[in-house]
Amino acid sequence: MVLKTGLYEQIIDQALGALLEASKDEYIADTGKIDKEEASFVLANYTSEIIKKGLDHLKDNHKSLDEQIAFINKLISSIVHETGNHDFSKMSVD
Repeated sequence: MVLKTGLYEQIIDQALGALLEASKDEYIADTGKIDKEEASFVLANYTSEIIKKGLDHLKDNHKSLDEQIAFINKLISSIVHETGNHDFSKMSVD
């Protein structure tokens, strides 16, 4: 990952955090917390990118559609477990 100069909003993942730390003498990074009111939107968008990349990786590694669906259903099961809301189970892919 290459650090580009300029203003942009981005979630700081572990890779970017390490890069910022390593470049702290070279760059000024003004970071802050995600706004509480926007958190679900921001985190959902970030997570959707990761899920897309994960599905592409599975596809590129010759995983079947059924295996990709199983992956998504595992994510949905995690959401059910974490939230305690079993209505999300109805959103599992058949």
